[in-house]
Amino acid sequence: MNDNEKFNIDLAVITSIPIEVVTGLTIFDGNYEKILIDPCDEDINFGFKSYVERSYYENDLEAGNEPTLFHCGYIETNGNKKLSLVIAKLTSYGGLAISSFITWINSIWKPKNFLLLGIAMAFNDEYKLGEVVFPTYVLSPIISKFRGPDKNSLKYDYTFNSDFHKTFLNNREDEIIFDGKKIITHQGHYYSSNELIASTSYRYLIKSQYPSMDAGEMEINGVLFGAGKINTHFASNFYVIKGISDYGIDEKQDTKYRFEAAINSAKLVRYFIKEDVIQGQNKEFLIDESLSEITEAERFNWIGEMQFSQGLFNHAEYCFLKAWDLVNFNDKEILSKSLAQKISKNMANVNVFTGKQNIALKFALISLMHSKFLKKSSQADSHYITGRVLRECELMKACLDFLTLAKEEYDNDNDFIGLANSLRWIGYTKYKQGDYIEVYCGCFFGHENQ
Repeated sequence: MNDNEKFNIDLAVITSIPIEVVTGLTIFDGNYEKILIDPCDEDINFGFKSYVERSYYENDLEAGNEPTLFHCGYIETNGNKKLSLVIAKLTSYGGLAISSFITWINSIWKPKNFLLLGIAMAFNDEYKLGEVVFPTYVLSPIISKFRGPDKNSLKYDYTFNSDFHKTFLNNREDEIIFDGKKIITHQGHYYSSNELIASTSYRYLIKSQYPSMDAGEMEINGVLFGAGKINTHFASNFYVIKGISDYGIDEKQDTKYRFEAAINSAKLVRYFIKEDVIQGQNKEFLIDESLSEITEAERFNWIGEMQFSQGLFNHAEYCFLKAWDLVNFNDKEILSKSLAQKISKNMANVNVFTGKQNIALKFALISLMHSKFLKKSSQADSHYITGRVLRECELMKACLDFLTLAKEEYDNDNDFIGLANSLRWIGYTKYKQGDYIEVYCGCFFGHENQ
């Protein structure tokens, strides 16, 4: 068996938020943006196909977790060859969770290369928003929750010394032209931890203890930890291409610049593939027997979620309704209930944003009804969204009852993001009622649990 026969696919692109998936697919497949606008246009040929590992997918739906979708396709190089790739989004955060995810990706897809695409924050004040930073060194210290990074503790560090860094990055200009537009690039030191940096004082603390750090993010440490257990070739076939979206300060506004940062990182991925810097095997990718292509209902629901993440609320509502019509004819009882619960929750959410409280309440209650047949963790999400809808309907007491119930369920499941969100909205609701002491306590503990 030669080296290429060990791999089912050339490149696994790992993302962590919807905007990174959207920008990746937009740059890798020219028709994806059209799909977002009109998913029913049969004349649009979307080159990427989407798959799920069916047993994991159904378990995730039943538990109320976000399922993993794998989007597979090809990019042609300048030498008329093709590179096969799969794009997947992390469904949980933290080093151990990401490590397990990488191990799972490797077992299913056996990729020759791994690549982290997306956004990062800047410690280096000379970096401008939208510019891209390649890591030459990564530091991942143990984090003390109340004292910040412990300079004297054990830490995991990694120096990027692959051929990509030694021969390509070290012999090129600090700008790359893609489609006639200039993208500024840097090489720098990355700080990678499980903590979201959105505090001026915390950013200053890290900078004072680790002054050589240029950028920060939350995924590299987990990827390296998981990948180190996979194979020996990994170190020379791991790429990180991330754009700067914010500076990690109190006025963190990464949503404003996320698109520019993510789209620039995706453009550079395509540039490196086109230029044969990241090389493919020029053969068809192999689909593991555990994978199956998603159904039409799942496809419309997923497109709706991507549209929702981009603020295309009317388009998202259309896709969720289309998925809702399709899922009601599904004969598989548990999958039907699980997917119906997820779609109805999405319908409730999008109608909250468009101000249609009555429709939002209707679908929140449908989501709640379906969740009764599923695992308790899925009920927490339904209680949470029902509380949010009731708040929009000015039904404050009922809103607090549902949010408090969700908070207790998230707490029991150790779902700290869900717990933080429910505490935050309990705080917002009590603020509206004038209970300022409760607001302070709720928002403080909500922040601490992120």
